[in-house]
Amino acid sequence: MEQKEEERLVMHLFRKNLPDFPKGKLLPGESPDYLLRMDRRNAIGIELTRLTEKSDNLIDEIHLAVSKKNDKLSHYQNMKINYYWLLIYTNDIFKYKSGNIQNKLDRLVLDTGFDRIWLLDLFKESVFNIYSK
Repeated sequence: MEQKEEERLVMHLFRKNLPDFPKGKLLPGESPDYLLRMDRRNAIGIELTRLTEKSDNLIDEIHLAVSKKNDKLSHYQNMKINYYWLLIYTNDIFKYKSGNIQNKLDRLVLDTGFDRIWLLDLFKESVFNIYSK
């Protein structure tokens, strides 16, 4: 599957499965991957990233993904965007040998400039809020 096609599918599933997804016009882009324009003055930049799935440790994978995307955040801050979200996604979160995943996500501490960070399990179509400013 081509990357842009995959990103469209991921955003569709995210929007569908996040009950309080803000209303607005969702515009595909490059950096960030999507811009959610709620009105002329309010916008959310949404960056997408897939877990590398190189290890069985979900928390390490999340830290790596956030670290890589933190570097790009400074480029976005020159744009007129009010909020910055990071959407991390994986094919199947339960493949990670993590015990109680929700407990681990609740205790996760991240150093980031993103306002919100989400984790989307594509297989179960589940969305986890893993960070909020």
